[in-house]
Amino acid sequence: MQHLIKQNTTSNIIPQQLKHLLQQVNRLLQQILHFVRQCIFSVLDVGPIPSHIAFVMDGNRRYSKKQNLLDGDGHRAGFSALINMLRYCYELGVKYKTVYAFSIDNFKRRPEEVLSLMRLMQEKIDELIKEESIINRLGIRIYFKGNLKLLSDPVSSAAERAMVKTACNSKAVLYICVAYTSTDEIVHAVQESCEEKWDEIRKREAINAGGNLIGPKENGKDNDEHLIGVTNVDRHMYMSVCPDPDIIIRTSGATRLSNFLLWQSTHCLLYSPAALWPEIGLSHLVWIVLDFQRNYLNRPLLDGDDYLNHIETSSSDSDDIPNAEVSDDDDDDDDNEADVHPHMQEQHSVEMMQSRPNQQEPIPIKDSIKNVEGVYCKTINKRKGYLRRRCAFEMIYGTWEGSFKQLLRYMAAIQKINPGTVVE
Repeated sequence: MQHLIKQNTTSNIIPQQLKHLLQQVNRLLQQILHFVRQCIFSVLDVGPIPSHIAFVMDGNRRYSKKQNLLDGDGHRAGFSALINMLRYCYELGVKYKTVYAFSIDNFKRRPEEVLSLMRLMQEKIDELIKEESIINRLGIRIYFKGNLKLLSDPVSSAAERAMVKTACNSKAVLYICVAYTSTDEIVHAVQESCEEKWDEIRKREAINAGGNLIGPKENGKDNDEHLIGVTNVDRHMYMSVCPDPDIIIRTSGATRLSNFLLWQSTHCLLYSPAALWPEIGLSHLVWIVLDFQRNYLNRPLLDGDDYLNHIETSSSDSDDIPNAEVSDDDDDDDDNEADVHPHMQEQHSVEMMQSRPNQQEPIPIKDSIKNVEGVYCKTINKRKGYLRRRCAFEMIYGTWEGSFKQLLRYMAAIQKINPGTVVE
């Protein structure tokens, strides 16, 4: 009897030791992978890093069917992929991340599937706001964007709790688009802009009815102020609080946006890796950033809009370039001064300057041109500095290209063993 008891205790100790050993090996492997990621990101940091990346998380259901998983397990694996991608973007230096979590069109699915997704969303939101979660450890602030009135009360309240509890985080920002479509966003922005303009018109009419009978034209106002412009609409967009995305990544190989960030994606790059969302990993992100840097390098030296912005900035920052206005009266004064004796003309100009002490003497056009050329040359020198750093990056990458690719394949193979695992 005692022999059997000793045998059972020994058999229990061996699995515990094996489990402890596996944990140590896993921890060591994670440290090695973290070091490798830091080396890769230090090489990528030589070039420009995107400030905003948006993800269309497509392929969760197909991954579940592909792996013969239960309903909902594909979305759980997709959540683990999202956590890993947040970590990679944070280590790379990408401050803004946007994910397309749930479209308004998804409400058209089977009611039981929508209910299951809502419960899963509530569960994962509660996981995100725990003290030991990656969101709080990395200092990521969460915003939920979309028509949140369409969500169920438990999910809506969970989203509100997440935004309140992460309000103090400031190192990075995560935008989660739920109950969202770009057309709904644009319609909402137009409605808000119209209501804002109507409020302004009503206030003006109330002031005029109170005794101020000055019309808009006599008051120096223009009727164009009643019109709604692009800036008005842009100010009321759901995503107006963040810069436009530099990159939009849609997994599963699809090349459509599916009504996502149509207003904000004018100048961004679109990528469609063939991997399903739970299968996306570090290798995909690295290749996408490399292609982004290649496209950034091949851009024109200075776009026309950037050049005009530089000119406007330099002219507004410089106090030495006043706005010189030419009128018909000035032409008449020049004609009259031509018939005056040079000595009298000099005395007359001194009197004119004394009578207008606040008016500055216009700077010649040559000096203004030199100022603009200086700004342009500074911009060229800045781009040349980037080109030198880029050449260094190309040399490093060209030398270690084979090893670099093999390393990324190895890391991708590790993730394929268990795509649902979270990288520490």
